[in-house]
Amino acid sequence: MTSVKKKSPLWEYLDINSDNNKFAVCLLCNVKISRGGERKKAVTSDRWTCLHNNASFLSFTAHWISPKFKLEHGVLAMKPFSGSHTGENIAKELNIVANRWDIEHNKIHVLIHDSGANMVKGVRLAEYNSARCFIHMLQRAINESLKVQAEVTTMIGTGRRLVTHFNHSGLAQEKLLRIHKELNLPEHQLVQDISTRWNSTFYMIERLLEQKWAISLYVADHDTLINLTAQQWSLMEQCINLLKPFEEITKITSSGLFCVSEVIPHVAALNKYLDKDETEQRTPDLSHMRASSSSSSTPAKKSRGEETESAVSRKAHDTFWDCFDEVANENNTSQVQREERNAIACELDFYLKSVRIDRNHDPYSWWAANAKQYPNLTNWPYLRSQAKPLATSSCREISIHSPSFALSAV
Repeated sequence: MTSVKKKSPLWEYLDINSDNNKFAVCLLCNVKISRGGERKKAVTSDRWTCLHNNASFLSFTAHWISPKFKLEHGVLAMKPFSGSHTGENIAKELNIVANRWDIEHNKIHVLIHDSGANMVKGVRLAEYNSARCFIHMLQRAINESLKVQAEVTTMIGTGRRLVTHFNHSGLAQEKLLRIHKELNLPEHQLVQDISTRWNSTFYMIERLLEQKWAISLYVADHDTLINLTAQQWSLMEQCINLLKPFEEITKITSSGLFCVSEVIPHVAALNKYLDKDETEQRTPDLSHMRASSSSSSTPAKKSRGEETESAVSRKAHDTFWDCFDEVANENNTSQVQREERNAIACELDFYLKSVRIDRNHDPYSWWAANAKQYPNLTNWPYLRSQAKPLATSSCREISIHSPSFALSAV
């Protein structure tokens, strides 16, 4: 596929019947997008609903690495999806889009989708190599772990009621703001969580902990409100320690440069973090939650001598990325020994023995700078067809560039 220099809000404006059959032309921006081609591509697909009229859509986005080692993508379809959302109908629609763009099955390296039973069945019936959306799997794993311990569920519910009180009362917010100033606390609003984004619950309890003393002073003057107990505040701090690495992984995974090949080292680092004695010491009351998270992931002014939430999060952050470096260094020291080596095997060995780059560096820039040293690996189809590990990336461009075309996940 060729690089799309200008993004279009809606790729349904494609004229695939142009004179040059090798290309489809976007009628909005006059950009040519190549059809077919020899290189393998990765695909993300998701089902969405328009919030304005409840119409359903199926997205189909291709991902590839350009000759200059830039991660690129093109939304090949955002098509209405009427009728029953059965696996058979999903398989039919996926194949229609692939055929429209002359993309053979063996040219799709992997198709990323959500964990819905009908979507899983549809991709299987369409006979694509597939993988499930990492963000969806993480969402389900953490939601389940939060339900394992009743005291955690109760703590979150009490905190949610406090946040709802302030978010629905301008007067309450004004009083809380005055207390912020008196205590020299950050003048931040409380965060309301939503069920479809687990990290919104993390941000809610993180902000509650930051505003602990301001909230406690406010609640002391209002008999109708129930404050969190000392044990619940302690439990909240432990939850932040335990979930901070998951929040960071969620944020990194949702970025534009993250690709599916990075999922395994991040999951390995999460499991190592959960097994650390230091993690157990910081979260003594969350043993069941730690165990659940581990098994599921295998897919201001200081007051009274206590740490602020930023200090709590910072410690969890440092400990987790130490685990990530441990995993990376363990893999970096392993060597493949073979008696008979062809050119690709020798090149792969040389690559595995090379100095590991920092996790914050752009891997595509590294490949662009070192491509000549690895002529065989740089032409490897799987390297050229990296996908984002989340199905929702299919519709993000449309949501960003066309606010009136609001979409929500089905």
